[in-house]
Amino acid sequence: MKNKLSQQTLAGLSGFVKENLGLRFTKETYLDLERGLNAAARELGFNRSGELAEVILTGTLTAAQTEILANNLTIGETYFFRERITFNALEHKILPDLLKEKQDSNRRISILSAGCATGEEPYSISILLNRLLPDINEWNIKIAAVDLNQRFIEKAIRGEYSQWSFRNTPRWLKPNYFVKIENGLFKLNANIKKYVSFHRINLTSDDAGKLLLNYLPFDLIFCRNVLMYLDKELQDKVVKNFDAWLNAESWLIVSVTEISHIIFSNFKPVAINDAVLYQKTNLQPFNLNRDFREPSFEEYLPGSYEYPEEPNDRNDIQIEELDSIDDAAKLYLNGDIDTAAEIISNYLLDNINSSKAYALFAKIEANRGNLKSALNYCGKAIVHDKLNYSHYLLNSTILQELGEFEEALKSLKQTIFLEPNSILAYVALGNLSYLTGKETESSKYFSNAMELLANYQPNDLIPDSEGMTAGRLHEIVKDTLEKLNA
Repeated sequence: MKNKLSQQTLAGLSGFVKENLGLRFTKETYLDLERGLNAAARELGFNRSGELAEVILTGTLTAAQTEILANNLTIGETYFFRERITFNALEHKILPDLLKEKQDSNRRISILSAGCATGEEPYSISILLNRLLPDINEWNIKIAAVDLNQRFIEKAIRGEYSQWSFRNTPRWLKPNYFVKIENGLFKLNANIKKYVSFHRINLTSDDAGKLLLNYLPFDLIFCRNVLMYLDKELQDKVVKNFDAWLNAESWLIVSVTEISHIIFSNFKPVAINDAVLYQKTNLQPFNLNRDFREPSFEEYLPGSYEYPEEPNDRNDIQIEELDSIDDAAKLYLNGDIDTAAEIISNYLLDNINSSKAYALFAKIEANRGNLKSALNYCGKAIVHDKLNYSHYLLNSTILQELGEFEEALKSLKQTIFLEPNSILAYVALGNLSYLTGKETESSKYFSNAMELLANYQPNDLIPDSEGMTAGRLHEIVKDTLEKLNA
């Protein structure tokens, strides 16, 4: 099935994919393009990927075949209530303010979930609205969920999910909104599904706005881990569309791990509790307002509501048989952070000086949205291993999510002192410098990152990145520098 494609062929395929699907593949990420093409060729029954490439380049690919190609080139990594700090801000500030504003008017709420994958994100939003609105049936709620991948959309419409979609989720979620069915799946309640409509839409196409006309204007747009797969031109186009589609003073929500925030320069970044969101308004200086404090997602209890006990879905895992930090790390990377946390807690009883255990527990707490606790455990990791640069890098990430930018900068500079070749530290310094108005310094840091990336092959994994390739990061940093120097 595999056959090595020439650079000229890959360049032509990259152009086709960009024009028809809005996805970016460059020389640094051609390996990803080839993998997707190989998978699509197998599914379409071609003997070699070169045969599929020929069909694409001769302009004879059918609409159905293009859909299958898109299915194999897109990624659908998601789960319910992913990035808890974002949903904390949504539940305690953004949505209450929006609902109060709409209460005495038309009671219309319109939300876009861009790059919705298999539906966990838009359904999480629907569940949140259901919890906040006792009279939700008297409201006009519209949640538009869009993605390129038709398979993802079909799965989302079914609303049936495995345990994998519930990792790191609130305890009340499954007992209150899902019914367990055969094959270990959980089916979402119909009264949550009815507020979400799924559409296969290319956000980079010229007619995207027309296809979403029935939902415009939006009060809220989610676009997390999507823009990094587009080139600079298409990023600008999509963000400009978001600006046009949003109501005045409405919100754009991107991932807390977004590599470059420069593409949102026409929005005002606003710190709400532990999250940074972007508001449609006249551009104003960044203002770190840390006065707002509400209970965490787990602490918040509407009325006298009590959490029911969640059934144990981990009967197949014997905790006592897994007792090492390596076991915990593997579970953490696979999304089972609760089991990983149990292992670490037991491990620390006999290994109270393990900096590696404290650092991993800090990551787990950060994933749970417990940022103050994460900072505490990261501090313990530093105390027990003061020369480990990765602890300071983790510390800076937590501080940045807390909005403590000056302290995050200090921690990043300590990272560079201990490890001058830390690419992620230079990228983070570039972002923080930009957010605090230091564009010259920002450009310098991103340039340093580019110089270090030159030492990597495109498919090499970046240290401390938990899976990002050098090719993908190269494109992101390159686009960022072009924007800064424009």
